[in-house]
Amino acid sequence: MTRSTKEVFESHKEAIEKNNNEQLAADYAEDAILLTVDGSFVGKEAILDGFFRAMNSQYPDAKITFEKVAIEGDVCLLQWSAEASNATVPHGVAVFIIQDGLIQRQGEWFKIVPKES
Repeated sequence: MTRSTKEVFESHKEAIEKNNNEQLAADYAEDAILLTVDGSFVGKEAILDGFFRAMNSQYPDAKITFEKVAIEGDVCLLQWSAEASNATVPHGVAVFIIQDGLIQRQGEWFKIVPKES
């Protein structure tokens, strides 16, 4: 049975909260695309290595807050923020296209504000 958009998003949220890269990987299609204004990551491994692991290495203690979620059909819209010892993300937005029980496409926009040392 294929997971619903909501089920995939809930799994993705849990994976991020637990910093579980195996669970993150299981939520993406092999040919998934994650698009940011700074570039794109094509394929599950590029998304994990180039986006999630890179963010975790720069902001290892980041705590993400999932603020609002809207789901309609195969589209999920997320408003989020984050706090780390060296930076804050006051505003972040993600859009997911989830089909066949996997994240096929994801768009991310966020603003990182470095903290003064």
